[in-house]
Amino acid sequence: MPNITRKTLLRSVEFERGELYSRMNGRRCLFARCTPRLEIYEHETTVPILGEGRKIKKVSYSLVICQDLDLTRPTREDDFSTVTVYDLSAQILKEDGVYQVITFDNIIPSEIHLDGDWIFETQLPEELKKII
Repeated sequence: MPNITRKTLLRSVEFERGELYSRMNGRRCLFARCTPRLEIYEHETTVPILGEGRKIKKVSYSLVICQDLDLTRPTREDDFSTVTVYDLSAQILKEDGVYQVITFDNIIPSEIHLDGDWIFETQLPEELKKII
């Protein structure tokens, strides 16, 4: 019996006024303005072990930067090879009606389509854990 993995979207969190930064050649530059969305996934893997098997659960976080991406400069595909790190800052509306700026450091690109969504893997910042 092979390992069976199930991926489930647990929650989607919308942000406003996102700014995607890139670090190239030691400089941090505003790369784009955007409306990001954080997607929280649960990965459940069933591993066959004598008897019923074991279920292993893992949570992952993906930042999706949607098609309304407003690049601050012309971009070519080979520009991405010079970027060493991406960072994102965005605002989230809290329950009390006040916006809070959340910063995602060292986000890792997993899919970048110049004509579609950009998806980055990330860790959940501590200040965001308190809000959601």
